Amino acid sequence: MTYKFNTYNYIKDFKCTGADCPDSCCAVGWQIGYDQTHYLLLQEIMSQTPESKKLFEENLTLNQSADNKFANIRTLENERCSFLQDDQLCQLHSQYGTKYLSNTCAQYPRLLLQLDDQIEMHGILSCPEVARLYLTTEQTTQPISIDTNALPRGDDYHIANTASTKDNYYHQHFQLVKDLMLQITSHSEHNLDLKLYLLANFSDQLAPVYFRGCKTLTAEAITQEYNKTIEPDNVIRLNSQLQKYAAPEPFAVMLIQAIILFRHKHAQHDSFGKLVSSVLNSYNTDIDDSAKVNNDVAIFEPHDLWLAYRKRHELVYKKFGEQIDSYLVKYLTNCISREWFINLPEPFLYIQMLITRLSILKFMFISDPKTSELLSSADYGSSLEQLAISHIYSFTRAIDQDVGFLKSIYQVMDEQQFFDIEYSPMFITLH
Repeated sequence: MTYKFNTYNYIKDFKCTGADCPDSCCAVGWQIGYDQTHYLLLQEIMSQTPESKKLFEENLTLNQSADNKFANIRTLENERCSFLQDDQLCQLHSQYGTKYLSNTCAQYPRLLLQLDDQIEMHGILSCPEVARLYLTTEQTTQPISIDTNALPRGDDYHIANTASTKDNYYHQHFQLVKDLMLQITSHSEHNLDLKLYLLANFSDQLAPVYFRGCKTLTAEAITQEYNKTIEPDNVIRLNSQLQKYAAPEPFAVMLIQAIILFRHKHAQHDSFGKLVSSVLNSYNTDIDDSAKVNNDVAIFEPHDLWLAYRKRHELVYKKFGEQIDSYLVKYLTNCISREWFINLPEPFLYIQMLITRLSILKFMFISDPKTSELLSSADYGSSLEQLAISHIYSFTRAIDQDVGFLKSIYQVMDEQQFFDIEYSPMFITLH
């Protein structure tokens, strides 16, 4: 089969910044798997001298499970990859080249996805350079054709996820539904809250007829639901509902605090764990006699935290809310572009999870003491941009890429029956 390769302008010419990276992906404690093919290639070349053979045997451990996890690279106690040198460059890459790297190390932060004969290359926002490029490059959702010469190892590439539209209505209409979702995010006349609510309503209306295992759905039916969603009177009605929404209890903040505390408990010392500590502890100055301290992190009664957050939100959004929303919309667009909602039973579950994730990101950004410090700055543009880049890549690392953690969030939301459109506004209007 002949494959068609597409990518997007921000990732097409990506180059790793290497030693100049502000937060190397090789020093964050990730467990990196080695696929069998490149493990055997590396084993062969490193067996040529006693020294390199010893280095190989000490730093790679066999799993012999799934191909891309055939072996693991050893991680040191300080969470650095055992092949990361003092100059912040990879020893394997420096000595042997890309040919001998694992699929993960060779391709990251590129993500290759295949639908039938179409292969798309996306960028993962957990890389600081990709996050910078995505937030600062003029974006287009139109794919750009490339050939395999643009890939790190040419024809030797790894597909992260594959799907076929043959005899599968859920997959068959995946591209159409994704494109319609991206159209909703592209409406410049709608603010972030309204875009999220339109996404929630569109996916909720599709749920009864478009789901895993559906048998009789047409593209025309999907487009009809989309047209109903964006019909001007309906947009006005939904926007009015959002404007009137007032959460009777701070459920969203309660869940957000629980999620970030759970994440902090299991990874206190990475960039996101440190940010959680900084954010929650900063509320000690706003909330009297409510905090409990656990693992050096302040924990608050949800109602108190909600009221304190709303005050910060009002101050921050009054000055640079438009810029913050533009960053969050870009994060939203990247997620919809590179993530496959068909991995879940129906589109609404994905959108509700995405809304929840975005509300956590927004809470962290607004609550960061560094954001409040910018309120007194007249020239805050570049500083706010750098802060947005830092938040988005650390959040993507800590939350989006941790599949096990996302499953835990999904289970909690399912148990609490949050997968209902009635709960969407409480996460969307987190202010």
